[in-house]
Amino acid sequence: QDDLIVTTGTTGFLGRALLPYLRRSGAYIAHVKGRSSHVYSLVADGELVFDIEKDLSELRTQTRKFRNVYLVHLATTYRTEHSLQDIDLMVESCIRMPTTLIDFFTRYGQLRNLINISTLFQHYNNRSYSPFSLYAAMKEAMSNLLVHFSENEQVSVVDLTVGDLYGPRDSRGRLVTTLLKASVHHGSVSLGSGSQVLSPVFVDDCARLISHQIGRAHV
Repeated sequence: QDDLIVTTGTTGFLGRALLPYLRRSGAYIAHVKGRSSHVYSLVADGELVFDIEKDLSELRTQTRKFRNVYLVHLATTYRTEHSLQDIDLMVESCIRMPTTLIDFFTRYGQLRNLINISTLFQHYNNRSYSPFSLYAAMKEAMSNLLVHFSENEQVSVVDLTVGDLYGPRDSRGRLVTTLLKASVHHGSVSLGSGSQVLSPVFVDDCARLISHQIGRAHV
């Protein structure tokens, strides 16, 4: 098998939903371990785990046999309001980790396709760019870095802007899940003005879209 799918954020809500689709693809799968990731509990037999904090030469040893690498970057550190301690984690997951991986695989001519997840928070009040938070500004910075890899390194890039995900096994306490729980248990939810624009997306629909994009040539 010549194809390897490398994914970050496997332990996240979207990552867990995507994993079954990746396993059906027939490609080898490699998971990138974050600082506090518990990815080993999700890894199946034959799947690889990379810790890019330790040794990139080991990463090269384990991936040199693959002709085509498809990178799916899902890892993130979401913060509406951040603390000083959050900044390093946000930079790591939103910018440094994906940039290191893209540059690494580009150097060896293996990277065929990259899928990145952006957020609607980069477009506050429906503007072309207006970051709602520092998190959104970092996601925009990564989108801009992707332009370099697309134009100067000829990397095929799919940058997907995703709304508020919802679905089974969502423990993040987001709005749709909260409303559904309140409905089932006949509870109540305190809401704001009601003027907010919502863009809920079922997590399996997003996972299927990502799986369909892998291997396709989009820029």
